[in-house]
Amino acid sequence: MQIQEDPRAKITRELHQRYRDARSEWDTEARKDIDFFYGNHFSDNEVDELESRNQAAVPMDRVGPAVEKMKAMLTSSSPAFTVIPREDSDVKMAKMWRVVLSYVWEISDGNA
Repeated sequence: MQIQEDPRAKITRELHQRYRDARSEWDTEARKDIDFFYGNHFSDNEVDELESRNQAAVPMDRVGPAVEKMKAMLTSSSPAFTVIPREDSDVKMAKMWRVVLSYVWEISDGNA
């Protein structure tokens, strides 16, 4: 006697497989991007081809320094937290939350 599969289980399994496959593709592309960022611009075949022509496989790294400069500019100062009250009676509460968020940022060494 064959146990009948619950249709909800089938949908869940198919959904999980679809997300897993998409994550796998994303992971492959992300790894290529990270390799490029760290100067690995050429595949092994391209390196062999360049060396057979007596040329060095020297990457022209313009991406890395630009990204580092952008990160430095974005993180040069602490964030300013903004809390907007919904109505007039929330003004004091909004101000208190802004102070709390700033305090938590400072004591957690957020700038690091």
